[in-house]
Amino acid sequence: MEAEEKLIKARVQIQRKNSFFAYLSLYLKFHRVEENDKRLKNAGMGVNIQGDLIYKDSFVNKISDDELQGVLIHEILHLSLLHLIRGVDYVGIDKDDQMRFNVACDIVVNQLIKDNSFKLPAGCLIPDSYNKIKLSDGVRSLVISDTNKKIAEEIYNEIIDFIQKQKKDGKGKGSGKGEKGEDGEFTYGNGEGRFDEHIREEKVEDGKDGEKGEKISEEERSQMEKEWMDRTQQALAVSRMKGDTPAGMERFVGKLHESEVNWKALLLRYIQSYIPTDFNYSYPSKKSISSGVYMPSTTKECIEIAVGIDVSGSIGQIELVEFLSEIIGIAKAFRGKIKMHLFTHETEVNDKYIVENGDVEKIMAMEIHGGGGTSHRQPMEYVNEEIKNCKLVVWFTDGCSDLNSIDFKKNRYDSIFIINKQGTEEQLKGKDSIVIKLK
Repeated sequence: MEAEEKLIKARVQIQRKNSFFAYLSLYLKFHRVEENDKRLKNAGMGVNIQGDLIYKDSFVNKISDDELQGVLIHEILHLSLLHLIRGVDYVGIDKDDQMRFNVACDIVVNQLIKDNSFKLPAGCLIPDSYNKIKLSDGVRSLVISDTNKKIAEEIYNEIIDFIQKQKKDGKGKGSGKGEKGEDGEFTYGNGEGRFDEHIREEKVEDGKDGEKGEKISEEERSQMEKEWMDRTQQALAVSRMKGDTPAGMERFVGKLHESEVNWKALLLRYIQSYIPTDFNYSYPSKKSISSGVYMPSTTKECIEIAVGIDVSGSIGQIELVEFLSEIIGIAKAFRGKIKMHLFTHETEVNDKYIVENGDVEKIMAMEIHGGGGTSHRQPMEYVNEEIKNCKLVVWFTDGCSDLNSIDFKKNRYDSIFIINKQGTEEQLKGKDSIVIKLK
């Protein structure tokens, strides 16, 4: 059977088995490429955020019909869970970090595939029946538990924490069995178990096999993010009516939508521009291999940000819960990258906390004291005087304050204002700050 016919047959079989995957499968557009296509150097298939799926005949023909169904669902889930978009926002464009994020994404996706009784080709990163997976670099091993409860960012953070600990303990090199011969690099070894490429930044154009397509713009990425979120919700609605919603899918989509503000996209721009970079000659840059010259690796330090919570009388319990859920989103997303000075305020600063390494428990244990009037003048002076290394302040408020009478140019930091649903942006018009209204 021709590979394209086999793909069409697999899609039909999926449509007979599950309405959620059936609905989303209709958005996949198949593109056959040559065997030497550079985009699929170590893989047989790839997908971009527009749903363009490129494949090699040899890969499609060598796997069974059941495995091909699992492979198509694998690609559908990457799109549905926004992995191709979240990877760019969360870890930037660093190729090594992208590969580690790919590992985390594949674990999440393959867990869902396993839980819904679909099959995958041999060698894939599939958690066991206890929802655990063991990653090994050839010398040391990392066991990730509760893979059925974690999103890609949480698994990625565990991998990064392990790698950083190995380097800190002086165990960064050894067996040479990981990708590029480095320990702690939990990827796919010599390509084993890796069948797809996550194409994040480019379009796929017919007739241009092996060539990079036109770059996807920020506007297009934002549009595709919205479209895949809408398609996923529509697929869930269909599957609820049919009574065959995939096991675990509602929870994953729920976690994906927990944070109403896209912190990964917004704060990453600030964090990457502010994090100081230094050079380390203890570990050579990977570019040394290709250049033939010993080049130092770069090291990036943590930066300090502040988060101010308006706890005046106009802020109710619902608003506080809303604010805290977003602050937890910041802590989780940038664990290890930021030191957070968290404080509550009315007309003056009330309680102060320092949150490091994504310490969510500390945020949850906060005691909230307030109920009086509102001012941002003294809290802004507090940051200027007491948190001298602060680069950015995120203010949670309803906007009913004295902001229109404050000169923001005197502040040594940038400000982002998060306004609650019932709040007002009126006092921030013309101010040098970013304003986001929670909806």
